[in-house]
Parts: sequence; C-alpha cells; structure tokens
Amino acid sequence: MKTPIERFAEKYEVDENVGCWLWTAGKTNGYGVFWDGEKVVLAHRWGYEFYRGPLPVWVPGKSPECDHLCREPTCVNPWHLEAVSRAENIRRGDKRALLNRAQVREIRKRYTGTRGEQLAMAREYGVPKQVIHRIVHKASWPEI
Repeated sequence: MKTPIERFAEKYEVDENVGCWLWTAGKTNGYGVFWDGEKVVLAHRWGYEFYRGPLPVWVPGKSPECDHLCREPTCVNPWHLEAVSRAENIRRGDKRALLNRAQVREIRKRYTGTRGEQLAMAREYGVPKQVIHRIVHKASWPEI
C-alpha cells in the first residue's frame, strides 16, 4: 500500500520552466483535491503542510489560506505558496490578476524569445515572471 506522499507525488507534473508542480488529478473550482486517507482536502494545502509544517493560525477560529505566489491555482509546489489571511489573499489577487485581454495580446505580439525578455516584461507589467511565461506559451489566456 502506498503512503499518502507517494500517492500525492503521482498526481502532479513539474513544469521545469517555472518550477510549478501542476496537479493532474481531480480538481474543484480550479484547485487540486486530494484524499489524505481520511477526507478530501485541497492538494496545495496538504502539500504545504506535509513539506513545510502546519499553517500558522493568527486569529483563533480563522483558518489561514495559501496564496499561490506563482498565480497558478493548480500548483502544489509548497515553495510557491505563502500562508496569509483571507483578506490578504484577496488583496494580493486583486493586484496580481489585473492583466486584461489587450495586455495579453500586446505581450504575445512583443515576445521574441530573447533571453531575459520574460523577466523584463514581468517587471514592466508588475506580475511574477511565471505569469508572462504562461501567457507567451498559451498556458493561460489560451482563447486569445
């Protein structure tokens, strides 16, 4: 019988370009789900707690959330996650997820594949480099 970590490791693929561990098994609302042996849990939270330890609790009765620093909801790489409050997670999401269709088109139009270009664009648009990588390779915004 396989251990939970063995089962967990079988359910993601590593994106070597950005380091994300992309969940390939079941999902709910875009986030991976995992059977921990007792109940179904969010895969990224399970991975965080297995590799990094329990999520800190700042306010009794209020569970912290894991912010995906890479902005990829299927990522379960615990080092792409940061424990934050619900309010902070929402604030960060609002700031980081504001690329619009015109910006995505412009990024793809300008992208030439030059070394360092993705990082330069990420700085220009104020987003993590992984966001630009996913845009230019059509892993996000594929409809554009």
